[in-house]
Amino acid sequence: MAQHRANSSSRNWTLVGLLSLSCAMSALWACLSAPLDLGQLVRSDGSLDIAPVSDDGQAQGVLGLFTISGCQKLTFPNDEPRCQGKAPLTVQLVLLPVGVTMYRWQVTPSSGSSADGGLSDGGSGDGGLGSILDEAQSKSKSPTLTLTRPGSYLVSVAVAGPGGTSTASGEIVVGSGTIGSSCDSDDQCDTGLRCLCGSATPGRDGKCPGSLGSGLCTKSCDGVACPSGSSCLNLSRSNVVGDAGTGDGYRQPICVKSCSLDTDCRADHSCRELPISAPGAVASAPLQFGKVCFAAVPGSVGASCIGPDELPDRTSCATGLCETLGARHLCTIACGPSGVSCPLSAACATWRTTIAPAPTGPRCLLRCDASRPCADPLLECLPGGGSGGLGFTLSGEPMTTQVCAPKRCSKATDCPGGRCVSVFGASFCLRS
Repeated sequence: MAQHRANSSSRNWTLVGLLSLSCAMSALWACLSAPLDLGQLVRSDGSLDIAPVSDDGQAQGVLGLFTISGCQKLTFPNDEPRCQGKAPLTVQLVLLPVGVTMYRWQVTPSSGSSADGGLSDGGSGDGGLGSILDEAQSKSKSPTLTLTRPGSYLVSVAVAGPGGTSTASGEIVVGSGTIGSSCDSDDQCDTGLRCLCGSATPGRDGKCPGSLGSGLCTKSCDGVACPSGSSCLNLSRSNVVGDAGTGDGYRQPICVKSCSLDTDCRADHSCRELPISAPGAVASAPLQFGKVCFAAVPGSVGASCIGPDELPDRTSCATGLCETLGARHLCTIACGPSGVSCPLSAACATWRTTIAPAPTGPRCLLRCDASRPCADPLLECLPGGGSGGLGFTLSGEPMTTQVCAPKRCSKATDCPGGRCVSVFGASFCLRS
């Protein structure tokens, strides 16, 4: 930066006003660079000229502040912005100028960092690559760019106005993704991880619905324990459609981030109770439930799972089991002696019969109460007990436990969109 011009009271007042403006814009300017002091004018021959002087004898100040938004972490060592984030990282370079008429940005990979693609000779600061901004971006006051390659990038802004010219600089450090991070390609993930469902490899991992399309840094955990802080999500039970399977890469044992709350997860994922394998277990070993960060699909226990043909669609369920219960079918999982322990949000129901339309064995049903009613119009919040083929018991549960189970009825109007059917001595609401 140019040297500060001494005894410049007008400039100090300009700086005070600029800082006041930045405070008023605190939503955007939570962190700002040190002010640029533009007190010297550079002629075309490269020599310096004294800035114009106002009537009161003080130099006409040209000031500016700049910052980088979109960073996961922004600090100001040595009064220069240092932006940190994970690839792909989209940031905006923002200038807040006073008395500036021209500005120009440059963003160049640091010499020797992974960002220069190995093209640097270790000499020039940008490895001979030049700025990665196009002409329009370089001349914009607030250009936006996405950095897809991990590494370090140097940011510089040159400004000019009637009072002089000056430059300021900063740094963007783009890290590789840890388990659970979004990604476009494998090289955006830490060593040993791959980018599942990355946009750079369309179709490689089959269908990637919802936010899975934003990519997921992960690794296989079939017979291998996941690193600390992650769990082995196992959706392989929903991967069998005929003999060929779905070909969807996320329906296999993969490491994902463990969690307690949604805030532990990236913005487009939530903390869900899903089937996981024990550390080091093979894919076919018995499953358990644990809380992990994952996309909203496929559905958990209690979700609907009707296909386009109105038939049960097991691939819509994280558990791979879709029963013909409720208005839109029901994701569940086998429990009890031959199955798994249910997630905390569900309880294990054993039916009075195993003849259709009842399930063929015990199934996990979603817990409910007055504050968590059943969303399906053909299900209601019921305690264990009751007669008929769709009556059930809740083994090992308190008497007060209730679950979303087939609604009992006496007439068709009790079953909106469905029918009232007698099932082995009692009537229940079933799909039409």
